[in-house]
This record gives sequence, C-alpha cells and structure tokens, in this order.
Amino acid sequence: MICKQVKRWRVRRCPGESSVCLSFNRNELAGANGRKLLRQVIETYFQSGGFHLQINIVNAEDLRKAKAAPERYQDLIVHISGFSARFVKLDKKWQDAIIERTAHGM
Repeated sequence: MICKQVKRWRVRRCPGESSVCLSFNRNELAGANGRKLLRQVIETYFQSGGFHLQINIVNAEDLRKAKAAPERYQDLIVHISGFSARFVKLDKKWQDAIIERTAHGM
C-alpha cells in the first residue's frame, strides 16, 4: 500500500512537496467498516512518516449529477494533478475526464 511506502521517500529533501492524494469511491467507505478502513489508511500514512494527505471521497454518479445540475453542487471540490478546483467550474471536457477516471477507479 502507498501509505507504507512513505518510509522510503526522502521527504526532507523536498519540504512542502511531499503531498499524497488518495481517492476513494464513496461506496468503498460506507458504514462502520468503511470508516475503519479510512481511519487505518490515515493512521498508517502518518505513522509511516507522511506529511500531507489529501483524500477525495466521490463516486462517478455524484459527478454526473453535478455536471447535470451544477447549481446544486457548487461546493464539490476535486483534486487534479496537484491543484483543487470546483468541479462545476471546470470545462465540460475536464468534467468528462474526471468522471471517466473516477468510474474506472483511477
């Protein structure tokens, strides 16, 4: 798992640049087992020396709904290649790419 690989990184050589972004499907984290899994991921990451962790919890269906009715999803933030953006403000091309990526668990 990526969280345990943090020990191998030489983060002192790049302070402030050791951020990890993990994305989870909302369904994967449902219920008590999902909360337990998320807690374990977070604890493992920081116990292994991690510095900054960004977690996205979204599913493709929510993104499709946001694309169809942006007025209802103004607060939906997505993380893309090092920056965060409001999903509904992105160009339709980027929205489609994020939906596709999310649908395939990427």
